[in-house]
Amino acid sequence: QTPSGEWRLRTFNSMVYGSASSKDLLAGKWYEIGKSDDFRQCECPSVYPLPAATPGTEAAYEEARRAGMPDTVHKTSCGGDWWQLGSYDPGAPRSVGSFKPTPGWEDVFAQKRIDQGNFYASKDNEYPTLAGGKRRINWGWATVPPASAQTLPREVTFNAEARALQQYPIEEIAGLRAAAAFDRRGVAVRGSVGLGVPAGVARQAELLVSFALPSESATFGVRIGGSSSGDGIGCSVNYTAGAANASVACGGVRDSLPLLARETSVELRVFADWTFVEAYFQRGRVAITAKAAFSPDTVASLTSNVTVAADVSLFPMKSIWVDPDKVRAAPRVYK
Repeated sequence: QTPSGEWRLRTFNSMVYGSASSKDLLAGKWYEIGKSDDFRQCECPSVYPLPAATPGTEAAYEEARRAGMPDTVHKTSCGGDWWQLGSYDPGAPRSVGSFKPTPGWEDVFAQKRIDQGNFYASKDNEYPTLAGGKRRINWGWATVPPASAQTLPREVTFNAEARALQQYPIEEIAGLRAAAAFDRRGVAVRGSVGLGVPAGVARQAELLVSFALPSESATFGVRIGGSSSGDGIGCSVNYTAGAANASVACGGVRDSLPLLARETSVELRVFADWTFVEAYFQRGRVAITAKAAFSPDTVASLTSNVTVAADVSLFPMKSIWVDPDKVRAAPRVYK
């Protein structure tokens, strides 16, 4: 909604439509405004205000806001899902407005892949937090066997220090955790270190690991899988000491992870679900959805080619399904 009260809607073919007021919007009264040359033609477009600060980066966010940072996210689906950040000027009512690079932030106006893996046609909306605030949640189509699935709902935030949007499973996901099958701090990892959880537990589980960054270059990560050939998947961080970015991967899917000079650890959070994984590096600064086949003897291990310390938790994950009566009895947010 623009400051004038007009609602704007963009469609896949870059057309912009308007509704003069909230009353007209609810009544379904729309008019054609025109085609925007600033919004490229793609499936599943979305335009929304820059989301809240990534937890722990609020001071940098506020400093950037005062100096002038992007105010709008533009998301599209074209051979993958992409987003870019810029400045939106709505212009006068019944005009298409403009979406341009923000001075000093031209790099984030470039299209950036949201998830390099099996992820497409994501949808977002603004939803309340458990505490009654607001948050932007996005979830995608996981194009995985046997017949696709929805990814975990991901809260989108902006890290002004890293100059990047981050996406991280919403806090309610922790409610699906069963008692930890493994929970230990300061685990020394070199080579392959098994977690010793019962066979099969790790194929429907959350593995949360924080690796202390070593003083030397290293490759470290996790592996979830069984003994069969082609079974399971490994997710890793290829770290070069002092570098501003690290190469990360899950299976054959790769991306680049921005690192801050002040950071002393890298978090890797992997959700395994029978035929695929969702991996989140550094609280979702990079997210990867990847296919993986998990056999009944699936186990979990940590890997590293140098000695690193890791804090590790593995939680079996309970089913998402609930009794229909519980859904009907739940408090209503939208009435």
